[in-house]
Amino acid sequence: MALVVVVMVVVMELMVVMVMLMGIKAVMKGFRVMVVVMVVMVVVVWAMTTMVVMEMMVVMVVLVFIVVVMVVLAVMGMDMAVMVVLVVMVVEMVMQVMVVLVIVVVEVMVMVMELVVIMMVLKVVVMGIRW
Repeated sequence: MALVVVVMVVVMELMVVMVMLMGIKAVMKGFRVMVVVMVVMVVVVWAMTTMVVMEMMVVMVVLVFIVVVMVVLAVMGMDMAVMVVLVVMVVEMVMQVMVVLVIVVVEVMVMVMELVVIMMVLKVVVMGIRW
């Protein structure tokens, strides 16, 4: 699950880079293309946010599942092997959460970069309008 999300994020990042390059080209070309680029950026950001939310939901569901299993086993009496399995599951969950945090940090950085690019593009367009 975590790997799939990471791959999807990498693909998204590549798309964002392509979009940024398109944005730089658009500055050369003019205003119409820039609007398209901005729309694409908004869509990409929305898609990334949705992905992070989905990943968070998965983490929550599995955490709840682990808690339920632990409660059930505590009531029925614990086994050594079961304890080991639970520990492994908890470690897996921690790794999932770490992946999510990394993704979120990357998303924020990308969004900041996008905002900077948009500001630069807008500046150029405004200057172009002034001329």
